[in-house]
Amino acid sequence: MKKIFLLLIFVLISCETTSKKEPTTQLDFPFEPSYQKDWKMGNQENVLLVQNLHKTLLDGEFERVTEFISDTIVMYMG
Repeated sequence: MKKIFLLLIFVLISCETTSKKEPTTQLDFPFEPSYQKDWKMGNQENVLLVQNLHKTLLDGEFERVTEFISDTIVMYMG
């Protein structure tokens, strides 16, 4: 009986743990979206990377494009 009681207490205590949330950082995007501002897809840091690539191309800084492009492709299918 004591073992069941201790097991029950252990289960109830373990259910009280909370997960830590990662702090969100404010990203400075070079372009304002023309679509809905609250629409999100995927990681916003990846959106920032593509916007910086686009801005670099529009500014004519073609030698800096290699900072954004890699010769390796990684796909996430999940």
